[in-house]
Amino acid sequence: MTETAERYVPYPGRVVVDGRVVHEGPTVLANVGGGRHRGGRFLVLPDSLLDDGLLDVCVIGDGVAAAEVPGLTLEAAHMAHPATVYARGRTITVERTDGERLPLEHDGEYQHTIGASATFEVLPGALAAWAPTDPA
Repeated sequence: MTETAERYVPYPGRVVVDGRVVHEGPTVLANVGGGRHRGGRFLVLPDSLLDDGLLDVCVIGDGVAAAEVPGLTLEAAHMAHPATVYARGRTITVERTDGERLPLEHDGEYQHTIGASATFEVLPGALAAWAPTDPA
């Protein structure tokens, strides 16, 4: 994994949140989700709330080497880096601006059939969930 990160070349990308461009340029990481942690320990989306009806996106531009991302995200240090953009919204589109295939992973599985872009949208009430009223 370290060798892959060291050879990683940022892709030309754009991220649009609710119709507003929040990032355009070389992209090391664009992570979209509704939970704070990735892999059980990386605080990639530290401001994410499970019940706010919004998706969070964290974009790290080419001011950070890919090999540095794991260490920075262990304690959300990436949030203070000027190459990081963080936004929230109901619809998020991540795309490559060169038309090549977007590198996309979902729940640990690499998505080989994705095209140049992916759009993520909040669908209220689409998933029934149960949770205790007093999470003591």
